[in-house]
Parts: sequence; structure tokens; C-alpha cells
Amino acid sequence: MVFFLGLLVFTWLSMQVGAVLNVPTAFTIIFTVFVPYRLARFYCEFEPDGKRMHLFLVDTVSYFVHFVLDKRGVYQEVRASGFYKSIVFEKTRL
Repeated sequence: MVFFLGLLVFTWLSMQVGAVLNVPTAFTIIFTVFVPYRLARFYCEFEPDGKRMHLFLVDTVSYFVHFVLDKRGVYQEVRASGFYKSIVFEKTRL
């Protein structure tokens, strides 16, 4: 399925690039057959962190949305939304 999806996308891209840049036919064939084959093979065989590729991609996007884009802190598994304005350390005598 990944191969056919990649084949469809790269065929469309090669037609667009071929029309604009007037590239040779051999490049178009390589671009539409070899690249989707290698992409599908990489997608099926490579398992980052011991996970299947689609689960790894979902986890990566989830991490990016929840921790990179959301800058609020996490305190005891809850997002801290302005609990503290500032933290003041005072000297004490022991």
C-alpha cells in the first residue's frame, strides 16, 4: 500500500517537474519507480525504537504537539497554567 501511494505521489510530481524543467525520460522513470520502491521498503523494514514506522510517526507528532508546541510546565501529570508568578528564595537562620 505504501508503495502504491508513493508511486502515485511521485508519478504526479515527476509529471509536474518534467513539464516545468523538461527533464529526460530516464530521470522520470527512476523518479517514479525507484524512489517509491525504496521509500516503501524503508517504511516497512525500519523499526525505530522497536516500533512499527506508523506508530513511531504518530508518537513523534504527538510529542511535538504536546511538549514542543505547548510550553507550559508539567507538575504531577497536570499542565501548570500560571500557578506561580515568581519564586522567591528567602534566607533562613539555622
